[in-house]
Amino acid sequence: MAKPERIAKHIDDLKKIFPAARDIDPALLVASLRTLERQAHRSAERLCNDSSYSQERHDQVRENVLLGLDKLLRFREAKISVHVNGDARGCALKIDDADVRALHDRGIDIERDWGGYGILWPDFDE
Repeated sequence: MAKPERIAKHIDDLKKIFPAARDIDPALLVASLRTLERQAHRSAERLCNDSSYSQERHDQVRENVLLGLDKLLRFREAKISVHVNGDARGCALKIDDADVRALHDRGIDIERDWGGYGILWPDFDE
């Protein structure tokens, strides 16, 4: 599947998972998710590579990203477990694997990592 089709399918899947996202313009949803993913990922990278970057600062960035994500998707209202992955080697914004399995049972197959976690904004350039 080509990149534009993968992105469109991913946005459609997100709108099925998160009712609050249904009325969001797809371009705004893409831009917002990319920005939040980038912020979380960069923070994880800095925590690994920059000795002056503290765990407290990373925790603050993580909490701000989750607040922004909840404002965008209202994942807490949808009762979907979302977290920021602290491992800088992969995508940062993820859905718990148990929720991904439950979504799969409902016919929603969101992008996943090797651990079975759902990825809110995959790297579509791979």
